[in-house]
Amino acid sequence: MPREMTIKDIEDTVEAFAEAARRAKEAGFDAIQL
Repeated sequence: MPREMTIKDIEDTVEAFAEAARRAKEAGFDAIQL
């Protein structure tokens, strides 16, 4: 069942996107599509 995201959920999601972008850059990608 869907639920409202907490502040911690939002912070974790932002951090996960930042980590994914860092790993993509390290792997040689120069662009990503969301």
